[in-house]
Amino acid sequence: MPLTRPVALLVALSGLATAIPLVTFAYGVQHSHYLTVSFIQYLNPLIQFYMAVFLPHEPMLAQGYEAFGVIWSRLRCIRSAR
Repeated sequence: MPLTRPVALLVALSGLATAIPLVTFAYGVQHSHYLTVSFIQYLNPLIQFYMAVFLPHEPMLAQGYEAFGVIWSRLRCIRSAR
């Protein structure tokens, strides 16, 4: 299938849409404390989970909640072992 102009434009813009957040994140990390960055990266999956499940009420099976609990309990074990 040949690459048409609209598709080529979308591909180019998707590259920019990917690169710009990465560049700004790299800049922000260089100018922030590592503790702050690591704390935000630690909480980011939790915030995304809560936003997906509780705000738009996405359906989630019991296995999803179980996996979530296992992951956080393992993180607690690793954290308490230090």
